[in-house]
Amino acid sequence: IDSHRDLWGPFMTVVEEGIDNFDTYVNASPDQVYVDNSIAVIRLPFGVKPPVGSVRHKKFGFAVDRYLVGEEKEEGSEIYKWTYEMIGHAWAPVIQRPKMKKPFLEKMIKTMTEFTGTEWIADESGLTTLMTSKDYIDMDFEDVVLKLVECDNTLRTLEVLERTTENRDVRDDLLSGDALKRDKSKVRY
Repeated sequence: IDSHRDLWGPFMTVVEEGIDNFDTYVNASPDQVYVDNSIAVIRLPFGVKPPVGSVRHKKFGFAVDRYLVGEEKEEGSEIYKWTYEMIGHAWAPVIQRPKMKKPFLEKMIKTMTEFTGTEWIADESGLTTLMTSKDYIDMDFEDVVLKLVECDNTLRTLEVLERTTENRDVRDDLLSGDALKRDKSKVRY
């Protein structure tokens, strides 16, 4: 393996340095990185690139299966451009990424666009990216996170309901926004 370090060495160095420096370059205080509903929220200071997936996984472990990553517009602005992603399991870059089905994402995009006043779009730039805001959002980050968690809860519920035939009407209510009117005790998982 060492004789082929030229193939894997550079990326492994990025991973090792990312793990060693995560707390420094992400500024990982409780108000910068936290986990809610299996979503890690990472606010990156201006000019800092997001850590690669394997670094994130090493930092958060199996408790997290999605990331909301905010890149600051300018130093100290607290205005972020957001990217919402699923976890990645690869440690090396992939030349050609297969496209994964992202069910019900349109509803989440519409809700986040209406809530933030900034357009969110499906992001096909990678295997794990779900969506991104097209511009920076000048809104308290906790408000953005809470709305995204609400949308994510609905998305996850819809994914479960889609797998069952008994719950088609509940799924349709969630999609139409009528879910709060339904007796949730009758939903089967």
